[in-house]
Amino acid sequence: MTLSPENRAEVASMIEEAMDKHVKTSSVISAAVGFTLLALFVEGLLRLLGIIPAFMGIDINVMS
Repeated sequence: MTLSPENRAEVASMIEEAMDKHVKTSSVISAAVGFTLLALFVEGLLRLLGIIPAFMGIDINVMS
């Protein structure tokens, strides 16, 4: 089955729209995961330094 030029253009535009949506969605997901990991890292670092109190009595302080 061959596509007419009109159908080819329509298919190309549908693929382009799908790729745009995919890129936008994946960017939002990636930003959310990155922000979450960064927040967890900073939270752990602040607990390690003793700036934030220990969680449920677990003391991981390395500073006196």
